[in-house]
Amino acid sequence: MHIEHMNIQSIDAREVFRYMGDADKRPDRATERLVSECTAELMDVLRPRAVWREFQLEPGDGITVVDTALRLEGNDIRRHLKGCDRIIAFAVTLGHEADRLIRYYEKASMARALVLDACASAAAESFAEQLNRSIEKRYESSGYHLTQRYSPGYGDFSLRIQNDLLSALNAGRSIGLSATQHHILVPRKSVTAVIGLSANETGFEEISGCAQCALRSSCSYRKGGTACGAQRNTR
Repeated sequence: MHIEHMNIQSIDAREVFRYMGDADKRPDRATERLVSECTAELMDVLRPRAVWREFQLEPGDGITVVDTALRLEGNDIRRHLKGCDRIIAFAVTLGHEADRLIRYYEKASMARALVLDACASAAAESFAEQLNRSIEKRYESSGYHLTQRYSPGYGDFSLRIQNDLLSALNAGRSIGLSATQHHILVPRKSVTAVIGLSANETGFEEISGCAQCALRSSCSYRKGGTACGAQRNTR
């Protein structure tokens, strides 16, 4: 198991505008200034942490993750991991401090709270992508090929797996990340995902595209005419 305390060097304003639903128009100076202020304030409190671990798979009717309670069920995740005999599971979180800052402004200034929420979403996605690239780099010379990351909530890969996934990673103790009875991650600005490992690159049948995502109807990226980091990661 690997526990990472990584730094987020910056938050891309363009990503923030996408989460705000303003990617298709140029923001005015007041909005740009507010995003800049919120980004700086958020950066001061971020405590990004991550945990990841490699697991062996046991194929069957569902995909069993050896030595855990995890079963990766759903047609889409089965297709995504076709040809894989191992996975890397990971979880990243910005920490409770980001949630607390947003909640504070929900009482003091809802406009600022909404911008901070978008900043934190962009930061969490950036952190997940940063970890993804770091893992890829570690495996460059291993002889294994890596799939795209795939998160609970994509396609028919149910969010109900969150608690078992976090348990397999010991995420509560290692990075302070848990899930509610409704499978919502706490802290909220967090991401979980699995990456398939295959010794045979031609075995992949990766699932990508907005049509497969359970969040497609409310996705701020799609409203802006683009896609999230997971869908853009084409390698």
